[in-house]
Amino acid sequence: MRKKIILLVLSVIVVVFVLSTSTYALFYKKNKLDNTESYATGNLQIVLQNDEEGLGNKLTLNNALPMSDSDGKNSTPYRFKVSNIGNLDYTFDLNLTKSGTINGNYIKVMVDDNEIVTLSSNTIKIASDLSLLAGESKIVEIRIWLDENTPNSEIGKTLSATLNGTGKGQVFMKASDKIIKLAGSCTSHESGFEGICATNPYEVNGETKYHEYRYIGGEVNNYVKFNDDLYRIIGAFDKNSYDIESVENNDYGDYLIKLISARELTAAAWGAYNAASEYTTYSNYKNNWDGLDSDGNTTNGTGVPASANILLNEYFLNPTKTSTYGECINWTYGSNNNTYKSKNCSNIKGYGIQTEALRNYIQSVTWYLYGYTGNGLSKANFYKCERNNYSGCTSANSGAYSGTTTASIGLMYVSDYMYASGYIASNNTSTTGSSSNFMNLNWLYNGYEWTITPRGNSDADAFIVNGTGIISHNVTYRGLGLRPTFYLKSTIKIKSGDGTFASPYIIG
Repeated sequence: MRKKIILLVLSVIVVVFVLSTSTYALFYKKNKLDNTESYATGNLQIVLQNDEEGLGNKLTLNNALPMSDSDGKNSTPYRFKVSNIGNLDYTFDLNLTKSGTINGNYIKVMVDDNEIVTLSSNTIKIASDLSLLAGESKIVEIRIWLDENTPNSEIGKTLSATLNGTGKGQVFMKASDKIIKLAGSCTSHESGFEGICATNPYEVNGETKYHEYRYIGGEVNNYVKFNDDLYRIIGAFDKNSYDIESVENNDYGDYLIKLISARELTAAAWGAYNAASEYTTYSNYKNNWDGLDSDGNTTNGTGVPASANILLNEYFLNPTKTSTYGECINWTYGSNNNTYKSKNCSNIKGYGIQTEALRNYIQSVTWYLYGYTGNGLSKANFYKCERNNYSGCTSANSGAYSGTTTASIGLMYVSDYMYASGYIASNNTSTTGSSSNFMNLNWLYNGYEWTITPRGNSDADAFIVNGTGIISHNVTYRGLGLRPTFYLKSTIKIKSGDGTFASPYIIG
């Protein structure tokens, strides 16, 4: 026997958002179910969409009929456009409060693609942790139907439904989440690409995901004020870039943002190192970043890391600390003892991370130390090479030196520089590092500069960006630019700013 169709009466929908410590009641401008209804406060605007994108959706009661969950998931939704017209980011929940005589256990509700819930109590959360950036809008779809096993005893009973939202206007988004949400800003034009672009895709259960979301192009708004200085965001990176154990387990979650100093810290050698930790005698130069061999043992009898590694992870990371290697003024980081070293190290310690609180922002990570024989790889293949996933790539000294290290501070990778160019498409697999075109539309280009990537078949060379924008390599005692590069912890949030030079992001 067919069940009777239940006629439900849906009350005027009232939406209330709690922002920070104040409550703003949203008022409706039109009281007609067959027309658009708008609700607004000084910061949020919620608009019921009757015909968004020409789908012909109307706010009717036909959605709330007995049906299976599979049919309910595909039923016509109520569509709400929620716009944040203020200058704060918002995180909010949606709740549904019922009244009337019908048993709420038979009422099914689904928001977007979230889990199906029932109105088992008078008020229930139907979606949580929805977020809106300042100035952002989003469409929220709500589907409501009756369980297909609704008993006849419930037929004819009434329902009133009130949609409530509770949100916080001063809960800031994680920095990585904000960058990923802004990734739609990757645009193409006559000259090339610009914005935040997703790179290095992979598949999980038929779904395409991305290892990174990078700033690409010549003019991008990626400035950050940190340590009373300007840095720039290379992008948001998953564990494929900073956690070797997670990569081995195919666990790619937890995006971190990666910063690079907006200016050169100093001109210094990459791999001039001292004979011993007493730092008193210049010994030689190698491209062994952490001083260990591929088995984790010390090399050359000292185990002292490359000079640039010492500068960044000792004197720059903590200028007030008494270093294992003595005073910065005495540490050799050039080919001729005093070359590339100021007499008081002010250009290193003066711009170092000044407080323990700021040092706690930085995440110690895995840095990859694999390289190729030359510059004849595309950006995608250099990326694979750096992670020991390309034929012909080894750690330095043809595999004798270590291929990974754990540290707080490093340098940019070759692939970071190549991907930053908007002149060459992110999925380009043919243009190699020998092309000077990589300097075009490239915010990361800064002239002669070291990367952290060693030359694999050498014991003394590392890759550089040269003055014409080409990826090249050079012996590690040369004095070239060093720009500190590091990842921020996943809990770091963007509190204000728009990323421009005039209004850099403020993080915390």
